[in-house]
Amino acid sequence: MNIRFPAEWEPQDGILLPWPHPATDWADILDLAEPVFIEIARQASRFEKVIIIAPETAALPEKLAGAGVRLENIRLVGELSRSRDAVIRGMALLAEIRD
Repeated sequence: MNIRFPAEWEPQDGILLPWPHPATDWADILDLAEPVFIEIARQASRFEKVIIIAPETAALPEKLAGAGVRLENIRLVGELSRSRDAVIRGMALLAEIRD
């Protein structure tokens, strides 16, 4: 049996999107970064589920809806956002494929 990690381009059920916030490496350009993350969520939510990880999620639904994000494909998770990094790959093992 071979065990491998799937590549970014392989079929998937959804994506994890760590949201930029003042405690991340985006702090100095947060006003520039957040619109980009909103657009990532908008585009991805057209095709698949998006799990947004952020310490404060209360204001996000209004921001996302105002940008045309498909909220039915969005799940907000606040309790997992302890990281100061916006790169999810280094946070945990997310998936493996066994052939």
